[in-house]
Amino acid sequence: MMTEAKKCWKLTECVAHTPGSVTCLSLGQLTGSILATGGDDKMVKLWVVGRTSCIMSLAGHTASVESLRFNSKEDKLAAGSLSGVIKIWDLNEAKLMRSLSGHKAAVSCLDLHPFGDFAVSGCADGSAKLWDIRRKGCIYTYKGHTEPLTCVKFSPDGRWVVTAGQDSVIKIWDLEAGKIQAEFAELSAGATDLSFHPSVLLMAAAFQDKTVRFLDLELFQSIGSTLETDMPTPPRRIAFNPDGNSVYASCGDTLKIINVEPTALLETVPVGWGRLTLADLVVSARHNQLIGAGFAHSSVVTYVVDVKSCAPYVTPAPAQAAAVLSPPDKDRPTTTSGRKSFNQPEPNLVPKTKTSKKKAALAGGAGAASVDEESSEMQIHDPEAYNDIFAPKRALRRSPSPPSSSSGAGASRPAHAFAAAAAKPFTPPTKESPTKPPDGDQRRAAPEPASPPPQPEPRQPPPQPSPPQQQPPPTRDRARSRERRPEAAAAAVTPTPRNNGGAPAAVSVSVSDFLPQQQQPPQQPAESDEDLVSKFRHPHQSFMSVIGARERHLRRVRSMWSADTVKTAVDCALLIQDSAVLIDLLNVLTANQSLWTLDISAALLPAIRDLFNSKHASYVETGATAALLVLRQFSTLIKSTLSAHGLSPGVDLSREDRAQRCRVCYDCFMQISSALASPDTLSKAGQTGRELKMFLLQLQL
Repeated sequence: MMTEAKKCWKLTECVAHTPGSVTCLSLGQLTGSILATGGDDKMVKLWVVGRTSCIMSLAGHTASVESLRFNSKEDKLAAGSLSGVIKIWDLNEAKLMRSLSGHKAAVSCLDLHPFGDFAVSGCADGSAKLWDIRRKGCIYTYKGHTEPLTCVKFSPDGRWVVTAGQDSVIKIWDLEAGKIQAEFAELSAGATDLSFHPSVLLMAAAFQDKTVRFLDLELFQSIGSTLETDMPTPPRRIAFNPDGNSVYASCGDTLKIINVEPTALLETVPVGWGRLTLADLVVSARHNQLIGAGFAHSSVVTYVVDVKSCAPYVTPAPAQAAAVLSPPDKDRPTTTSGRKSFNQPEPNLVPKTKTSKKKAALAGGAGAASVDEESSEMQIHDPEAYNDIFAPKRALRRSPSPPSSSSGAGASRPAHAFAAAAAKPFTPPTKESPTKPPDGDQRRAAPEPASPPPQPEPRQPPPQPSPPQQQPPPTRDRARSRERRPEAAAAAVTPTPRNNGGAPAAVSVSVSDFLPQQQQPPQQPAESDEDLVSKFRHPHQSFMSVIGARERHLRRVRSMWSADTVKTAVDCALLIQDSAVLIDLLNVLTANQSLWTLDISAALLPAIRDLFNSKHASYVETGATAALLVLRQFSTLIKSTLSAHGLSPGVDLSREDRAQRCRVCYDCFMQISSALASPDTLSKAGQTGRELKMFLLQLQL
């Protein structure tokens, strides 16, 4: 059994996109060994998990890449951009398959059909579109969400499309009928991620209210939920274990392991990915390892969690003992709970909504004609790795062919060429060997064996002259050894001075005789313990004085909050003019969204605007979170008030006061929009800053 320290470890960390920052990330769900990243440099890059070198880059987008998704075989990749354009790449053929346009806002999420040539995309305006990749057109547009979509997914059998957004609604659409199948509307918060059970009609959903809920897709009702106290922050990503008995949820700096039935928190594993925007999780059924990938600014970091050393594997229940370390059986019709399984996919499943090319272009508002596919290009940086992973499957077999149990040129080839290379699990780093060179560099990294020093030979009388003999030519091995160790040969041959008699004279020569004499520095007296303590205490005292002042200011703000109102506490914090105190106050207010009013927003937005000029990324991200919260709550009021101001006759003091506050908020938001135009500021603001930038486009009058 592995120790607690080896349950998880950081696998790799590298700079993925520069200049600029990483905006999205996706892991291949088949093997968990391929990774795609998108950035605000309008590029898509492909990586092998465990390596820090890019194997291929995809160019062609005209705006920042906001969403990525592999298909089930990991040979196609879909990428959505801020401009609403979707590009689908064939990785085996190394070419662009389709460019789809029709969204009026950024493409926030994507998914590819598990076996058909279809794609679904979610937009920041709340709509979702179903695309026919072969015809380059939109088949159907799903409407009904009022907030941006955070997740769209096909069901495992390919018959449903599930959409979830920030409006606290999850909708299930029938792919063939083109209409809504069911709806989960009685939810308390927006969903952040969805995950289907590997075999039965069950789905897990993560929400912004710090809960994970399990939804029965046969009865269309909730069957269980975690407690709000189980998670300190909203879960970002969730994934089912291949046996279907537990769910993994990334929450802050930890990984939460949740039992499905009954719903209970099994274990909390500290991982250390809290500073990252964790973008994707995948569980390897072969090795029982969880791969988590996230990004921070320009860097991409991957972590590995050894699942078999965590609950429930370390303490399996009697009913789960047979399922431990075994892949799920997808052919079983029901489980022990009596639920039905997903219908097995049919090869010829297509939507009943048959649309011609002309109607398909009209259904999506636009087709692919406005996008120049020839402007896109794929650049392979590592041909050897590319051939190992995305080699074409059309190679002709030589004659005579080797014996095989199956026929056909590509019958013995797996669905993904990298599946065979992923046969070994990731191993944790050891203290004895913190860094290990790649396999290809081990020969070069191995040091050459040092030659033994030449032994002095005894002095002998000079030999008698003999007739010259023809020396044999040096062999290849001898010449090669001379080339390998020129320095050793030069060191072994030393000029020997001779006297008049011809015999070698013993001369003692030291290298130090020819070097300039260096003065030894005066020896410093050893410092006493008191001097060392005072040296370390000096910066500590400065730090404690800063923390003490911050504590006094926070106590003053808290006393104003308790004695009077929240507005008085906000005014007190603004008078202190301490950015750290303002950050602490904003963190409290963003955790309690009901405390915000238009008056408080107008008072805080000028200070929030100044945070975008800070050199600290945490300050900028906190300011972006607070500004996004104000914009979501009061954007409609601000637009309606400023549009109707001055139209009605008479004098209304309350209306004038409200209009003045809305004007202050609007001006601050426009200045924040100008600040987010800087790539450096947008990189510090992270994912929240990109969402804020999209919302600010809708606020302009």
